[in-house]
Amino acid sequence: MDVRTLKNRGLGLTQRRAPSAERRSGASSAFPSPVPAGHAANAAPSRPAAALFVLFGALLAGLTPGAAEAQTPTVSDVGITSSPASGDTYGTGETIEVQVTYNLALEVTGTPQLALTIGTGTEQARYSAGDSNPNVAGNRAVLIFKYRVRLGDEDADGIAVPGPIVLNGGTIRRDCGGLVGCTSEDASLAFGTHALTANQPDHKVDGVPTLTVSGIAITTFPASGDTYGFGEDIIVQVTYDGIHLEVTGTPQVALIIGTGTKQAAYSAGDSELANPGPRALLRFKYTVGPEDVDTDGIAVPGPIVLNGGTIRRDCGGLVGCTSENAKLAFGTHALTDQPDQKVDGVLTTTPDPDPDPDPDPDPDPDPDPDAPLAASFTLSVE
Repeated sequence: MDVRTLKNRGLGLTQRRAPSAERRSGASSAFPSPVPAGHAANAAPSRPAAALFVLFGALLAGLTPGAAEAQTPTVSDVGITSSPASGDTYGTGETIEVQVTYNLALEVTGTPQLALTIGTGTEQARYSAGDSNPNVAGNRAVLIFKYRVRLGDEDADGIAVPGPIVLNGGTIRRDCGGLVGCTSEDASLAFGTHALTANQPDHKVDGVPTLTVSGIAITTFPASGDTYGFGEDIIVQVTYDGIHLEVTGTPQVALIIGTGTKQAAYSAGDSELANPGPRALLRFKYTVGPEDVDTDGIAVPGPIVLNGGTIRRDCGGLVGCTSENAKLAFGTHALTDQPDQKVDGVLTTTPDPDPDPDPDPDPDPDPDPDAPLAASFTLSVE
């Protein structure tokens, strides 16, 4: 049977049907009779034709602007993606990062904010960055909000992230990226069931510094083996975490060398913003003397002795900060005998293996100018 193929341009739709009776009989008409003999004019189309019409309608509806793309971006997930530098508690200067995921690509302007519940107060995490691509299948947007722990922040149970996002003068809208039929709608800001309303026990906060020593270390090594010799320097570093310090004068740290106590004097200090936060490093130096001996290794029990100086907190303009005195005791950080840090400063002298001998007497010494002259001669008579 002769079969004719018709293609719907633009849709790639293919329709196949048998020619009409007129075409089989050789009629020259380009179109079949609208109502074949014996059929009612209002007869329903055949099942294949009905299915074709349904498919046609669906395709056309998909190309109608706004029919299928009018979607509001909504939150699909919320999570805290940062971790405390130590244990489960953030300290002063550490950053808390919250990630909010949307089901559609977004465009963000300004600096939206996100409320964090820290203790009994509320702090605002600020929009930091985003990752969004509207032209990728399964497109979505990931928004990052960051908050840096400040002095005085404290939450012993763990922070909560209830939402919503606050625009703070900015915008969060759908990024259509040129998609046909897409409209750039404002995103929903509520977290719904994704809100972290319960306290997060792995994300506690302690921004209240204690001004106590957090670490002790001997940062030098003997020039040879495990024993310092005469004239070598021993440096002890004392660390305070979470604060900056200001040092005046020449505080000291006691070293136990053998059965005696020697004083290492303050020599330098660093007050820096390191990871995980601000810290102060104080260094004390002692130079091994000629009588220092310790065969078990030196000990550093502490405390620091101010020796007329001061060690106080350096607020650096922080709001609410008071310049308090640092605590000087070492507590559990004190060092007992350190076997790799022995001392032998005793000077040993050995005789010269080839001493210079006394010089030979002058075979022809100069005469004494005051001595009487003596003459000796022999007279020969012939």
